[in-house]
Amino acid sequence: MEGLIYMFETYFSKEVNVTEKLMELGKEATSTATMQGADEAEAYLLLEHSDVIDVTNESCYVKKGWRGGIGVRTVIDKSMGFASSSSFGRGVTTEVAKRAVNIAKGSSATLKRELLPYPQTPVGIPGTFDKRFQTLDLSALTRSLSDLCGNLTSINEITKTKIRMRNKINYQVVVNNHGVEVEDRSTREEVTFLAYASQGSRDEMCEKSTVSDSKMGLENLRSGLHSAVENALSKLKSKKLDKSLNCPGILGRRTIQYLLSYIFVYAINGSNKQTSPYKNKLGDSVAAENITMVDDGTMEGGLHTGLFDHEGVPRQKTTIIQEGILKNFIYDNYTAKLEEKTSTGNACREGPVVYPPYAVQPTIKPSNLILEPGNAQLQDLVSEIKSGILVSGISSSEGYMNLATGIFKIYPNTAFWIKDGEIAYPIRDFLITGNFHDLLKQIYRVGNDLKNFGRIICPSIAVKELKVSLLH
Repeated sequence: MEGLIYMFETYFSKEVNVTEKLMELGKEATSTATMQGADEAEAYLLLEHSDVIDVTNESCYVKKGWRGGIGVRTVIDKSMGFASSSSFGRGVTTEVAKRAVNIAKGSSATLKRELLPYPQTPVGIPGTFDKRFQTLDLSALTRSLSDLCGNLTSINEITKTKIRMRNKINYQVVVNNHGVEVEDRSTREEVTFLAYASQGSRDEMCEKSTVSDSKMGLENLRSGLHSAVENALSKLKSKKLDKSLNCPGILGRRTIQYLLSYIFVYAINGSNKQTSPYKNKLGDSVAAENITMVDDGTMEGGLHTGLFDHEGVPRQKTTIIQEGILKNFIYDNYTAKLEEKTSTGNACREGPVVYPPYAVQPTIKPSNLILEPGNAQLQDLVSEIKSGILVSGISSSEGYMNLATGIFKIYPNTAFWIKDGEIAYPIRDFLITGNFHDLLKQIYRVGNDLKNFGRIICPSIAVKELKVSLLH
């Protein structure tokens, strides 16, 4: 690992082909596995560099870090083995391959089809690689972020502002013994803005986040922090509702993204078809006629756009819902073969936060899942509601969701009462309950304010009725 990182750091700005080095190690791993008796063998290798800047109006923290490793899958007589290491090197690579083979030899035969894909020609475009990430001036960037935070604490009610920024450069390779040899590189900037406000006995906090595949300009960063500050100040003036009620409502982009990320993604996962609410519903109406959703791993500017997924299958565009009608599920290679279908290019190595991608086996996830926008601005959606609510943000650490049924309970932390077509005042201390799949059928208007959250890209939506309950 140290040798590869030394090479990466020393020649980083000189266009050294890092993926070529990773490919060499991957080929050695699969070759070792097949020589040890594997019928199928695959190696996934990752090298990632990140710069983290954590700045407040009082302090700053900067850290440069690396992570990298290899994961090997093997199959022997329909039994699978998997092993991984957070280290590189020829000795380590072959040792991981041998461990994966030994695990397969000791496992039960559970596979019903071939596990790994064969080479295919890509139909999309590579992901974004912004070369500016290679030459960041962290000192200058930290000073700029510190100035942004310091300037806003002159507002009396604002007690603290904070910006967390992570810049990532990612190289990955997939190799298997069927002839798949693919590589990818990408860049990403993740920024979270936090503002803390206090007035009398009231303390409020607002958190906003954004993610991009290229460097954001200072004006965008300033705008993001200002938005967090404005929302924190607004929450100081929030009121409690008088009673529980059912009313029309608008779910803002962050709220609909949260529900889509869990409930909808579970429902369209091909490996969940037996427990999905969409079981046996292909061709049926599952949403309002104004709802179309596609998973597009080929879209320009998508944060998960790329030539291939994490098994080496080409990314593609898959229509999930078209004008309310369920058209497709999403698949990885093995799950698709079980249904005599072809993979939709949705294999993803992304596990719990504590596990790096190379330490987990692929699962099925969307690439860029898009709820296609309508033609209404957010103000248009508000203007059509006589009495109702706008939910702009929710607490992701609270609430409840049943993925198999779609039942949810969410706790808004940024919301507003709408009266006579205008936002009247901020509201607090209530929850919203319902069934997400029923909610999809109640959407009567879709906004045009698309926002990219990563795997989910969505606008605000207006629904006929939300069930609002007071917190006691």
